[in-house]
Amino acid sequence: MLSKLKTRWGINSNLQILKIFIVFGITGSTAAWISEPICNFFGINTDNLNILIYWFARIILITVVYQFILIFVAFIFGEFEFFWRFVKKFLNLFLIIFDSCGEHTIPSQPDFFISSACFKTNC
Repeated sequence: MLSKLKTRWGINSNLQILKIFIVFGITGSTAAWISEPICNFFGINTDNLNILIYWFARIILITVVYQFILIFVAFIFGEFEFFWRFVKKFLNLFLIIFDSCGEHTIPSQPDFFISSACFKTNC
């Protein structure tokens, strides 16, 4: 089973698999934990929103927060390149779903936070 994961993910050692699982675990727990105070800050709670709208907004928030935490935790564990590919796949999927032009590019390095010219917005 581990050999299939190593082949699919393009990794070499069992230690790397262990680090990847730890990064996923820490990131998921942290994103869920951090989303509560962020929701409270923006006034997203069950007191003023329908329960379905609340959970929809919270899941979207967790998904966005998760991507940032994933890169940070991956960097700490020395698995930045593996997880950067993972985040790029997510961003590509996100842009395909929400991009009305059909034109988008994701840079190979995380400099898109600084540069505003990385996404094509002209339709």
